[in-house]
Amino acid sequence: MAALTMHIVQDIITKLVTPQKILDVGTGTGIWAIEMGDEYPSAEVIGTDLSPIQPGWVPPNVRFEIDDATQEWDYPEESALKPGGHIELSECRTHMECDDGTYPVESWTYKWIEEFNNISHSNGMIFDMFPNFAGLLRGGRFENVEVFEQPCPIGVWPKDKKLKEMGRAFRASFLDGALDSFSLALFTRFADWTPEEVQVLLAHVREEIRSNKMHVYTHCSYATAQKPMRYINHD
Repeated sequence: MAALTMHIVQDIITKLVTPQKILDVGTGTGIWAIEMGDEYPSAEVIGTDLSPIQPGWVPPNVRFEIDDATQEWDYPEESALKPGGHIELSECRTHMECDDGTYPVESWTYKWIEEFNNISHSNGMIFDMFPNFAGLLRGGRFENVEVFEQPCPIGVWPKDKKLKEMGRAFRASFLDGALDSFSLALFTRFADWTPEEVQVLLAHVREEIRSNKMHVYTHCSYATAQKPMRYINHD
């Protein structure tokens, strides 16, 4: 899903001129990190993720590391950003919406997102962090905090050319990577689903999304901020 950032919403994200180091936490398929490596060949780009699903053929300035971002930070304290450095938080919201009645509650996709939210919420997991982005950044003493959202269609059903392009890119990322990574561990470890049952459900979801009969969309959400030029660690 991160590929949308480069191609679709790059006018509203962090403006980079000559970045030296770029860290992509939760890189997933690594598409965004690879694109950043191509865009800024003089920068060192590191992508981290739990799963080694990134391609082996990447730009020479890009590398990937296996890391769990929810565990203790592997890098020296206060070293991820230099003074004046930029941080960008991005996520796709954990809901789907529809404005024309083509997303029935009996659909497999509706069942999937409802089950996803029920399992995560009942186990104290918060996947929708966008409402907390601004507070987290300001609590970390970042400056120039900005937040914004953009509706993002899932599929090529929109008539608008730009929205259709966005929907095509999002659908590919959603079906080829995000759907499995969001579902398998959660459904099997924290609920009574077997891996086979999950795969059957996801197969139905893929079929529905590819059909373009459901005009569904979610929201891509972003927050940007800067580390102060004169940063003082008060801890």
